[in-house]
Amino acid sequence: MQVGDKEIACNGELTLFMFTRNANALFTPDLCSRVTFVNFTVTPSSLMSQCLNIYLKSEREEIDKKRNDLLKL
Repeated sequence: MQVGDKEIACNGELTLFMFTRNANALFTPDLCSRVTFVNFTVTPSSLMSQCLNIYLKSEREEIDKKRNDLLKL
């Protein structure tokens, strides 16, 4: 495997995690076809949703159950 300008010997069980804070990072089509991308971008709406879930689970369990049932529909 080549990382940057260095060649690294590895076996088939290697799992490599790479991350960037660059929201505009560009990746070649060749790379995109061989890797799995996971986007952990936090938006204000997703943060609000997570906070609401935590609050409802701890304070209003009956409303949380109704909300989850509606989301499943």
